[in-house]
Amino acid sequence: MAGFLYYKSGKPKDNQVTLDELDEWGLSYAFDVAPAPVPCVQGPDGGSGFTFADESRLDGKTVGHYADKQEWRKIPGSELYIGCFKDAVPTANDLSRQSQLPGYMFPLADGKQWRIPVVRQFLEGQDKPVCALPHYLDIDDEGNEIPGQVAEVHRYLWEATEDYTAALVGPERDEGDEIKVDWWDKAAILLGANYVVGKTELALARVFDTSNSPMTVCLLAIDYPVYQKRRDAQKKTSSTQTPDGQPMSDGAAA
Repeated sequence: MAGFLYYKSGKPKDNQVTLDELDEWGLSYAFDVAPAPVPCVQGPDGGSGFTFADESRLDGKTVGHYADKQEWRKIPGSELYIGCFKDAVPTANDLSRQSQLPGYMFPLADGKQWRIPVVRQFLEGQDKPVCALPHYLDIDDEGNEIPGQVAEVHRYLWEATEDYTAALVGPERDEGDEIKVDWWDKAAILLGANYVVGKTELALARVFDTSNSPMTVCLLAIDYPVYQKRRDAQKKTSSTQTPDGQPMSDGAAA
């Protein structure tokens, strides 16, 4: 078992770290209960502060700053740092949430299998992706059952995939258009549904490389491999037909 440690400069208010403060610092995803702060004379920023962690994930290791035994990374745009022990870099198994959404099991750059939640999926015989997240059931004007809204707890995943899904598989897509997406942000949101991670934790654990990038995670989350396979099959079928849609004979020119 392994987990991440966190550091903040200064002194904790009333010698405690509350869940409200964690939310204010953007770390609510990493804690279910308030952690106990440990004073630090010299932290990763060279100054004094305090460290804290989910001790249940540390397998007995002591919370604190030990420069020679740990690696630390500053959270971009923040005064906070995230660290881990060099001999216990957290993996997917260490960071797994108790309840996970179903999805692709896929090996990332650390060589470990990560469960990437499928948010949208392509069903047989359908050209548009449908919701793969837990959702309500509704009825149409004729009383027939139809899919309803995504459950509130998972709606942020649906919204996170909305823009690039439209750009990649939407009816207005243009394969020549450049898609401007912060794939790191999106991948962190998606993996964060099943694991206790954010962008900086993923970078520190070296989860991505040029072969398995954040974009890979985002594409799997919208079932893009299935879409691409269908597109390729359609192109192949199209290339073997004459202009009037009839199959070409052996002597027909392509």
